[in-house]
Amino acid sequence: TGVQTCALPIYFSPLSLLSVINATFFAHPSFPGNTMIEAINIARAKPDDVLFGSWGVGSFPDLYRAWIENKFNVRFRHIPYKDANQVAAALLSGEVQILQNPVGALAQHVRSGKLKALGTLGEKRVSILPDTPSFAEQGLDLNFLGWVGAFGPANIPRDIAQRLNGEMHKLVNDNDFAAKFLRVQSMEGR
Repeated sequence: TGVQTCALPIYFSPLSLLSVINATFFAHPSFPGNTMIEAINIARAKPDDVLFGSWGVGSFPDLYRAWIENKFNVRFRHIPYKDANQVAAALLSGEVQILQNPVGALAQHVRSGKLKALGTLGEKRVSILPDTPSFAEQGLDLNFLGWVGAFGPANIPRDIAQRLNGEMHKLVNDNDFAAKFLRVQSMEGR
């Protein structure tokens, strides 16, 4: 018998990668570490003592926690909450010590001293928290970033897809648009 194939229906056509989502690891000011490397070393020395909050099991913060635990052979105590607002409040009150979150949501608390930023995922610093070192600067190879893209209907004509891509590219690279709509939402145009 021959190999059977299954044709999957195509519902959308990709148009453009609009931005990446900048995420930062935040800590309560009482946490003794000031960088992600220090947080990893503290968790390694005291397994299950560092309280790592997330928006719930399987959320991005939980997945990053699991990735770090696996990659660096450390163990945090995972404290899942129902949503991002609950865990942010828990971090601000000191109920948890560390949270990975899009940078825009908590940047004002770093600037006011209510939180500290341990590091930003990826290879470069983000404009909204320019003093926070990237993971690459700290020697951490964790460059898995979320992204936002635009899609159109399946089988959109190539010339229309290319024109839409070009227009979206111009928009996300417009500094005024990016400042007003992207950076405040933790996104950087690509």
